[in-house]
Amino acid sequence: MSTDLSPANTHKYRTGLVTTETTQDGDAALWYYPSVSDYRFADPVRLAATGWKDRDLISPGDWAGQGRPGLWARDRVTGEITAYTFTVTTITNTDEDGITISYPAATGIANTSTIATGITATAWPRIGSDGDLTATGAPSLWAITPQDTLHSWTGTRTGTPTDPAFTLTGPNA
Repeated sequence: MSTDLSPANTHKYRTGLVTTETTQDGDAALWYYPSVSDYRFADPVRLAATGWKDRDLISPGDWAGQGRPGLWARDRVTGEITAYTFTVTTITNTDEDGITISYPAATGIANTSTIATGITATAWPRIGSDGDLTATGAPSLWAITPQDTLHSWTGTRTGTPTDPAFTLTGPNA
């Protein structure tokens, strides 16, 4: 989740880790590890059981305007970029010091939307997002060619927080 600071200069939300992990049949599952302290993850939450093999995870931040991060994933073969939002619930956990805390955590995939196509791993082997690179209020995408040329795509929100949609325009060299 977000690492924004509250007025008391403390973190409003805990961060977490999203991973893909190979399954016994050779596919991959999507997992979320919520952070319950500065140095410990809680039990993982499986967000999707299958379908994540050969996908690059991209962390764009709050692409949907919901006040919390979402996820983008690129299919390495087709180059399709899919945007995901999550269902979120409050989890309560007691840490090793006996302190009980409650925090929002992703528990499943809520919405998906194809936001770009043709951004293949062959043409752009390295890909990512560092949030809003162009001061448009929406995250951007960057990718690097095998010749080390940096390209970017400008993002635009085209939906609402409850019905999210997004487009990427580019590439811009």
